[in-house]
Amino acid sequence: MELGSFIREQSLAEGFGDVGFARAGAVPGDILARWLDLGCHGEMFYMARSPERRLDPRLVLKGAGTVVTMIYPYPHSPMVTSREKGKGIVARYALGKDYHLVLEKKLRRVLEKTREAFPHVNGRAYVDYGPVCETYWAWQAGLGWIGKNSLLLSRKFGSWFFLAEILLDAVVEPGAPESGHCGSCTACLEACPTGAIFEPGMVDSRKCISYLTIEHRSAIPEELKSFFDNRIFGCDICQEVCPWNRKVQAVEDRQLNPVPRDYALQSLASLTREDFRELFRQSPVKRAGWEGMKRNISVAMENAEREGRR
Repeated sequence: MELGSFIREQSLAEGFGDVGFARAGAVPGDILARWLDLGCHGEMFYMARSPERRLDPRLVLKGAGTVVTMIYPYPHSPMVTSREKGKGIVARYALGKDYHLVLEKKLRRVLEKTREAFPHVNGRAYVDYGPVCETYWAWQAGLGWIGKNSLLLSRKFGSWFFLAEILLDAVVEPGAPESGHCGSCTACLEACPTGAIFEPGMVDSRKCISYLTIEHRSAIPEELKSFFDNRIFGCDICQEVCPWNRKVQAVEDRQLNPVPRDYALQSLASLTREDFRELFRQSPVKRAGWEGMKRNISVAMENAEREGRR
């Protein structure tokens, strides 16, 4: 079997929803350079380190010839709706088991089977980490187009999915980039409460609720707190309003299905560091850290009190 067909077959067998291939090469760096120059990366200082590696997979894997990108859809039915009394909202992708734990095993199996069938091929796998411009490569592979909220949009899955990559030191017939299908729609820009999406495809992390509740380690800016409502980890607003996301059906996944947890703000506020580690041990929520979550919960409780006084 041809290499590309073999990888596609193995990937789909592991539950990935779609697979695409792109010829490895240098990514145009003007957008990343402008984003960094504007300071839009906030405290994600790693984004500014060695940008040349992030822009060229051939500097990450010697002899890289192909970037394989895979889509893995996740359940996206909300567990807590906006402003539900006393409850905190957690982004849909983080309601189940940590996707890194799930997808890393799947990618490893795909890569191991590929090496067994094609001993001359070497590769390196990534799940939402490492110096890979994953949205760009997914677009180049023909898996969708980059929406105005900077997320990849797929006709079949909307944007409710994870991306994962394998860099290969072999050449596979590449796909073709898909043209955009957002048209004149600006729903995501208009719905973002903090104005973080300041122009199509450009997001200022310093105003993004998702970034501020997960990656940001300092205090939440006072002028932004009221926009959080009861969101304590991540934000799905720009996805919720996207017309393409309203067309896709919810998926079920026994490994990533939402895990029943008590997101009552009062209960979460009393968690000790040890309680937090145990409760979110296999959850993406652990990324925020105990101190970060205590900060987020405090902001949500402040907003709840403010609403109660109105």
